[in-house]
Amino acid sequence: MRDYIAEQTDVDHATAEICLAHTVGSTVERSYRRGDLLKKRRVAVKIWANYACAKPPSKIVSITG
Repeated sequence: MRDYIAEQTDVDHATAEICLAHTVGSTVERSYRRGDLLKKRRVAVKIWANYACAKPPSKIVSITG
């Protein structure tokens, strides 16, 4: 998710990291962070869900069987 969001979208770094439950910022910065970025996180997760659940392009050939 992190690579896709960083390379293919305009979602900011902090929002992507918080979606993944990563620690963002210094101790001081975290102590002042009051919001949870819920609306931005919803957008980021929806973007990821659309990508992850999309039907693969038809040019992909299965190599099994």
